[in-house]
Amino acid sequence: MATRVEPGGRRIRPDAVRSAPAIVGLSELFGVSSFPFWATLPKVGAATWRCSTSSKPVMNQNSESPARIAKGTSLVSGDSADVRPTVIEVVSDVVCPWCFIGKRRLEKALALLSRQDVTILWKPFQLNPGAPKEGMDRQSYRIRKFGSLAYSQQLEARVAAAGAEEGIEFRFDLIKKTPNTFEAHRLIWFAGREQSPGPSAPNVQNPKVQKPNVQNTVVENLFRAYFIDAEDVGDIEVRKRIGVQSGLDMGRLEELFAAGLGTEELIAEENKARGRGVSGVPTFFINGEPITSGAHKPELLAAVLGRALGPGLSRCSPEAGTCR
Repeated sequence: MATRVEPGGRRIRPDAVRSAPAIVGLSELFGVSSFPFWATLPKVGAATWRCSTSSKPVMNQNSESPARIAKGTSLVSGDSADVRPTVIEVVSDVVCPWCFIGKRRLEKALALLSRQDVTILWKPFQLNPGAPKEGMDRQSYRIRKFGSLAYSQQLEARVAAAGAEEGIEFRFDLIKKTPNTFEAHRLIWFAGREQSPGPSAPNVQNPKVQKPNVQNTVVENLFRAYFIDAEDVGDIEVRKRIGVQSGLDMGRLEELFAAGLGTEELIAEENKARGRGVSGVPTFFINGEPITSGAHKPELLAAVLGRALGPGLSRCSPEAGTCR
């Protein structure tokens, strides 16, 4: 079947876009752009927000919010379903406020499902891959992206209100710089490597020092440092401190930053995400299957996660966005 090429060189099959969700504009901080693999996704009955590389903030309308179920499953499980070992991959960026909100909502969704056994892995995505290594003045950058400081602040106020619902006190007023996030992603990658003995971590010499949730802790502390404490997460000393506070060994961190460990792996992971159609974050995968994109409310996210998370989902309704 013939393909068409969109601006930027992305090739899209006509059958993959014929029923793509409607995209409308201008209601939040960064927004949504369409994904090729969202074309066949079922409706889940609520709008959702995510950060996008787009210069205009847009969203998926509530009639077509994206949800994707693991292959061979239905959205709501039956009582006879088996609980399966599950890995949730979250594609995100450190400077995406909806990723911070999405993290909180994912944690609440898993609590609703009593699935604290789920493994969460964080995967890289750079909203500003061309940002200078030293970062950019945030105010100037946002005026260029959104057209005016006043409009930028209006959008931030809306995100701050959403964050407050999840116990996050965004301090956009204090943030001076938009950093290049590649090195922060290397720290996240390294934390995942340290917590996972075996073939994926061939250089870890002492499994006894493994901390099973260290990557998640690093992600949390990076979000808090940037959005609440207004720190420059592009600064190596800030990243070292966050690594140690999260439970990583300083000696290993020195090796990470001195030797450039993980650079090739990180580039490959981000290219893989973009190759799978990811153009905005947070985006969620379960056991390698695309599930949904955006910071859904916890009850809706619990429903959208699908049968892959086991029979607890029989209490969650994707249409109503509620669990009981």
